[in-house]
Amino acid sequence: MGNKKIKINNLIKYSYNTFNNDNPEDVQSNARKVAEAFCKLIILSFYGEERGNNIIFSQDREWNKRLKVGKFRQINKQELPASILLKVVIYTDYINNEISSEKKIDLKRALELIVFKGNSSAHESSPIIMDSDDVIITQKILTKILRWLFLDFLKTEIPDELIAYIGKYDIFLSYHHTDIEWINLLEENLKAQEYTIFRNEYNITSGGKTKQVLQNAIDKSKCGIIIYPSSKDNAKWVKDEIEWMREKQKRDSDFKIIPIAINSQNSIENIDISYIDFTEKNYTEAFNELICAIKGIPALKNHIKNKIKTPKKELNLEEPVGSIPVNSSFYIKRYSNKKAMYNLKGKYTLIRIKAPSQYGKTSLLKRLIHTSKENNYLVVYFNFGELDKFLLRNLEKLLTFMCNIISYELNTPIYLNPKIAKLLTPKTKTTKKIEKILSKLPAPLVIAIDEADKLFEYKDVSDEFFSLLRAWHENSKSDPLWEKLKIILSHSTEPLLGISNINQSPFHNVGVGIEIQPFNKKEIDTLAKKYNIFLKDDELNIIKEFLGGHPYLTQQTFFTMAMENKSLSNIIQESDNRNSIFKKHMQHYLLLVRDNPKLIKVLKDIIQNKKTTDDKSCYILEATGLIRDLNNRFQFSCKLYKDFFTRRLQNNRL
Repeated sequence: MGNKKIKINNLIKYSYNTFNNDNPEDVQSNARKVAEAFCKLIILSFYGEERGNNIIFSQDREWNKRLKVGKFRQINKQELPASILLKVVIYTDYINNEISSEKKIDLKRALELIVFKGNSSAHESSPIIMDSDDVIITQKILTKILRWLFLDFLKTEIPDELIAYIGKYDIFLSYHHTDIEWINLLEENLKAQEYTIFRNEYNITSGGKTKQVLQNAIDKSKCGIIIYPSSKDNAKWVKDEIEWMREKQKRDSDFKIIPIAINSQNSIENIDISYIDFTEKNYTEAFNELICAIKGIPALKNHIKNKIKTPKKELNLEEPVGSIPVNSSFYIKRYSNKKAMYNLKGKYTLIRIKAPSQYGKTSLLKRLIHTSKENNYLVVYFNFGELDKFLLRNLEKLLTFMCNIISYELNTPIYLNPKIAKLLTPKTKTTKKIEKILSKLPAPLVIAIDEADKLFEYKDVSDEFFSLLRAWHENSKSDPLWEKLKIILSHSTEPLLGISNINQSPFHNVGVGIEIQPFNKKEIDTLAKKYNIFLKDDELNIIKEFLGGHPYLTQQTFFTMAMENKSLSNIIQESDNRNSIFKKHMQHYLLLVRDNPKLIKVLKDIIQNKKTTDDKSCYILEATGLIRDLNNRFQFSCKLYKDFFTRRLQNNRL
């Protein structure tokens, strides 16, 4: 029998004697022997039997020098005392590098307590005598370190002799080797939540008794987690596992069966039991649901106690640049989506999407276009930000261009009698052309215009163009043919800086206005979970106050936290640094206000908590998203803006 096997048998024997005894002196003696066997077993396992024995018997030069072992002990090949063996274990590379610092501290304290409380060996002097309270404490400590030794270090099942004292497994983990990478991650995350795991790869020894070992382990477990295999070929094996667990559940009603789907649902379609679906949900959200299922509570709040890791494939994040793709999992649907979709399907559709820069106008517009196509509507898309200036500053050229594009995209030729066309104004001519197109179409036509605000720079053209759209919209209320036309416009509120009259906006009271709002607290929490970030309530309050729910800034923050493993507090602390993730965004606001003394005066008044009477400047700043009206008093939209402009105005850095 190998030296390591002897140590395991000794450890089991002394552990059994410790648990099965209430006499302080006996517990003291046996606990110390457990600690010695524990330390020797780790040394032999990590260094191998040859070098391990040399270390134990004072024959390893490196460790002798490190531990300052006396010459007499080396010459006589004496065993190191428990207190020295403990140092070897704690300084071992495995303990230092492979387990968490908290676990290492717990392990060190537990062993020290046992070694020095059980100090009755001739190796040491001045023993500390145990009392009845120490017996209970020692047995609890032994339970902790023995579970770690067998389940985490040796990766084997708890010996039958000790199962009654050490306790059951928290979780029986059933899976197939084809999903090994995913299982490794799940096991690591469950252990981070301080659950003990039975896992057949580690806990089953050879000998053809797999079924018996699995059934025994199920009997010793508090719940069973079954990972449905990604391969359909493995479904029969999964069904066998479920049957064994159901038999256990008949004997023990507290035993929980928790199935998990991690890949294709095809492999579980014939299994009649509900499951936690990791294929549809965000990993962290699904993991929280799993923890709640283990605890037997509803998954209404976050119950993940310690930080978890997520699958590497979920680290393929989308950098928040430009609009969010239609199929992106990082898009948050809000009330504005619901309202826009409802009006898209109704009659007399003219939808105006408006918001400050980087609020998600184009992302919403693209989703409306996508839904239109799903409903078999015909769609023609224009982005005025891509048009040449010669088109934007000439109404007739702009309208001719748009009619030609619509005709081309829909493969619907337009013909007007040239003699009659010469007599028509550009707006009337365009109306006749659109009328002819609508009459030939089998389905509604959606004209979608992004960055419509680019036309604001050319006031004469914009007034005429938007009045034409208004007229078409009014036509739809009385003419069934014009009901087929649906218009969607997206524009930023920031160009209103150039409008002298507050009520001069060409979109004033036309169609249905969709004003995209900042994220609320719930939406921030939902977005965080999509990045596998679980925030506590106070952290949600902090980010809501600091960013004001700004969609882009919130997205950028979570992207940085996930990609660079930065904390929320670090990002906030670095918000005014040169390399801040908010730098470009704040420079944009600097350019908007730095040459406008009236706007700067309003910002100073807000910083000094003075009431401002410049309604026009307040309206302009509110349109940019920089300030907001709260109970008839203007304030900065978020702490980021307030801190930024406070620093610069105080230091004259505008």
